[in-house]
Amino acid sequence: MKPCTRSAYESRLLRVLVHIQRNLDRAMSLDELADVAAFSRFHFARIFRAMTGETVGEHVRRLKLERAAGKLRHTRQTVTEIALDAGFDTPEAFSRTFKAQFGDPPSRFRVLRGSFRPPRSPSGVHYDQDGVLRGFTPYQGADPMTLDVSTREFPTYPFAFLRHVGRYNDIGPVFRRVAAIADERRLFGPDTKVMMVAYDDPSVTDEQRLRSDAGVSLTDPTVDTGELIKGEIAGGLYAVTVYKGPYDGLRNCYDWLMGSWLPNSGYEAADRPCVDVYLNKVEDTRPEDLLTEIRVPIRRP
Repeated sequence: MKPCTRSAYESRLLRVLVHIQRNLDRAMSLDELADVAAFSRFHFARIFRAMTGETVGEHVRRLKLERAAGKLRHTRQTVTEIALDAGFDTPEAFSRTFKAQFGDPPSRFRVLRGSFRPPRSPSGVHYDQDGVLRGFTPYQGADPMTLDVSTREFPTYPFAFLRHVGRYNDIGPVFRRVAAIADERRLFGPDTKVMMVAYDDPSVTDEQRLRSDAGVSLTDPTVDTGELIKGEIAGGLYAVTVYKGPYDGLRNCYDWLMGSWLPNSGYEAADRPCVDVYLNKVEDTRPEDLLTEIRVPIRRP
């Protein structure tokens, strides 16, 4: 196996950051940026956020505001023209966002003397009119973690599930419905796993459109599952860790896996969804004692 080192990850991310700087005036899809970095399209947005501390949208918006600040100080373009160049529909919306970022509205910022220093960037990257990046430092995360991670090969699991569309943290009622049907159909056995398959990244998909499947593994794929939909959880190589704590901390855990563990692992993210396996019951477990096995699909370069 040719190792995929952290420096290789950083070099590939750097290609994306330069590409964004040089193409700020046009729309760039996540698929395009993933191809520039040669990262999995399925997981690119999560890797980008974990390694920069910003979503792609937040990063692009900040660079446009920094470019706008330079134009206010060094050109005679009107505020309206600069607002439109920055992607805002109205000068009012631009003014509110600009003031939140720089502390002054555009009109006052324009007449202030002296050079300005842009607000801190999580990755040290700022707008450069020549598209040259200086000071890039991969984001270390707001909540650094140290978890034991192993790599395991899993078979394909027969799976009975119900689809949930909406915030991942709102999937509880769907799981309760799944449990009731599974109990009625006698699907639970000593090896049954309660699992969630997540298909979308909350950083780029509207939370009301997030898709996930709540279900249970099946020992007999021919069994009658009633209202539960039959499917499969793809087998293959996964990075596996167990997170202890409330479910709202899982996002930080995923960020650590994608931004810290993966670049140092010698592996790359594979084009399959992540899987959460719930090891104890939320009904009789304190939030701080909840155990979730996280499976991130990986592949050898």
